[in-house]
Amino acid sequence: MKLASRVRALEYLIATIEEGGFSGAARRLGVSPPAVHKLIGALEESLSVTLLHRETGKLELTHEGEIYVNSARAALRHLVQAEGQIAFGRARPVGEVRLALSHVLGSHCIGHRLAEFHRLYPDVQLNLIAVEDNTDLDSLSADVLVYLGWTSQENCITRRLIQTRLLIVAAPSYWEEHGVPQTPSDLLQHECITLRLLKRAILDYWEFEREGVREAVPVSGWMVADDRDWTFEAVRAGGGVARVPDIVAQRYIESGELVPVLLDWLVAEAPPVVVCYRRDTKDLPRVRVLVDFLVQSFRELDALRQPSITALRTEPMPPWLARGHTGRTSARGARPARAAKSDRLP
Repeated sequence: MKLASRVRALEYLIATIEEGGFSGAARRLGVSPPAVHKLIGALEESLSVTLLHRETGKLELTHEGEIYVNSARAALRHLVQAEGQIAFGRARPVGEVRLALSHVLGSHCIGHRLAEFHRLYPDVQLNLIAVEDNTDLDSLSADVLVYLGWTSQENCITRRLIQTRLLIVAAPSYWEEHGVPQTPSDLLQHECITLRLLKRAILDYWEFEREGVREAVPVSGWMVADDRDWTFEAVRAGGGVARVPDIVAQRYIESGELVPVLLDWLVAEAPPVVVCYRRDTKDLPRVRVLVDFLVQSFRELDALRQPSITALRTEPMPPWLARGHTGRTSARGARPARAAKSDRLP
């Protein structure tokens, strides 16, 4: 197997692991799933080792695969950096890039990193656009979209930057006053501050899973908000419990302002962070360097995350979201009566 083919096969292998399968890797690379499968198989044959476990239904690296990928990643990274330096010298990134960005990601994950991007690429001007309920690049007149959630775009390349984990959090003062829940159903006795997604669906149906056991809790509380930052402010002040993505809450957890609970349960419907950019602009130097910077930034965030007791998993778009559900998501199940709070607004 020629060196160029091995390098390409390594890229396919890394994409397969990061995307969770051949189909995801194919979408990311713009090729067919059989092409990914065939080239990885050819690499295994040339090395005379098995790199991927295929029997369990979930693709994982073998021991030999981990050794090979970890060693080859560094070499591949140096190669990409060298090519980038050559390309940079040939086509210096200049001009404006319109970056559409989920508000919460801009506030907690990306905004403070953009000064570093400017130092690296001083001739690129960023025009930031806050994304609310519209993720369409055309109507936003945007070049690149970074979004917390699920989205599909025509004529665009979509890459999953990171898979979040949802955490149940509250301020230490709140847990001290109301007690720490030991099971998901204990949340029925707590003030749960909920999010209204895309100004349509109120996310008050929290689903949990542990060792094959699933438990769904229709929560309620005194506040519903369109903006995650508003829920953070209320929760940090001791106003209740929230379900939040880990990468957004991490700095508050590290500072001790928020304390996560029920860590031995996996909270369903955790949104991914994705980046979308137009196929016809992907080779523009100013777009390419911004996308590369975003990919690297979220890799660094991933490395800094608190270790999880339960394993992360790639979450598909919830069926209720795909159907454009409006109202309360708890309408999917019966809400238990809470006599002490019967005077609440619906």
